Amino acid sequence: MNKFIKLFFVALFAALSFSLTSCGDDDDDEISSITGTWEGGNIRYADESLTITFNSNGTGNYKSYIDYGELDEDCNFKYKIEGEWLLLVTEDEYSYGDDYYSEYRYKISDKKLYIYDFMSENWVLNKK
Repeated sequence: MNKFIKLFFVALFAALSFSLTSCGDDDDDEISSITGTWEGGNIRYADESLTITFNSNGTGNYKSYIDYGELDEDCNFKYKIEGEWLLLVTEDEYSYGDDYYSEYRYKISDKKLYIYDFMSENWVLNKK
């Protein structure tokens, strides 16, 4: 009986070790899915468009256009992903500290990136 109990616990610990092992970090998967260049427009304002590039090292660049093509902003940023939140800090805001980020909800579906902010500015971007 004692031998059976030892064998049972060895098998149990072996099974638990496989169930607790992870193949990677979810944040890495989220960053790799957003990495690349995206182009699209604002749902509310047809004359506004955006090109945004996310690099795998947590940096990027966005260019916003108004009036059907006139460059409005060209800005570098740092970003991180926390669940459904895309957190951005632009180079103009770097001096505010490491904890200062603008928060946007985001979703990726069918090679489309959806970005939502609190001012009802909704963007739909296609992977380039």
